[in-house]
Amino acid sequence: FGLSHLSPVLDKFASEHPQLTLKLDFSDREVDLIEEGVDLAFRIGDLKETAIQARKILPIRFMICASPEYLEQAGLPETPQDLKNHKILQYASDQNQGWFFVDSEGKQNSVNLESKLIANNGDFLMKMAIEGHGVLFSPTFIVWQAIAEGQLKPILTDYQLRELNAYVIYPQTRFLSQKARVFIDFLVAYFGKQAPWDAQLKLPKSATRSEGK
Repeated sequence: FGLSHLSPVLDKFASEHPQLTLKLDFSDREVDLIEEGVDLAFRIGDLKETAIQARKILPIRFMICASPEYLEQAGLPETPQDLKNHKILQYASDQNQGWFFVDSEGKQNSVNLESKLIANNGDFLMKMAIEGHGVLFSPTFIVWQAIAEGQLKPILTDYQLRELNAYVIYPQTRFLSQKARVFIDFLVAYFGKQAPWDAQLKLPKSATRSEGK
């Protein structure tokens, strides 16, 4: 997300505020803001810490997809349970979690799947899916262009999938500087009420954004 979607934001922000010095750490690990002296962090997921403040920036949507060639060979899954007969590509931190679905009647289904390939990089998994190595559960911010270009095909679209949020977080115990406030407001204004990649895929807008811990 940082390289593909935050880079354009930081480019514009740095151009508008050339007097500021920016120090960035592109990492997947969960940073201890206080211990490491970090002003702000951009985090995707559920917020469980009580020692942080957070500003919601935008929703993070997911899709299940595979290449047309893979689906032609392996068949199109019609229910979540059908995925057990398919090769699964999975993000490393999700490998011990089931895939959750909500059907048209509001009933939740959970499917535990054995992964064929596990990696800690979403772009790599997308490329493997494009090459026909299996079915991928991925954030739309990674796969949206491959879907728009027909390299990947969404499947099980009659089911609702989980939705996370992207936040800017900062310690409760630290005074939030004017510089940090300006950057947070800049992020909110830049992304608007709907992620641009979801607009490209014509996904419906999520609920109104809100602030909170």
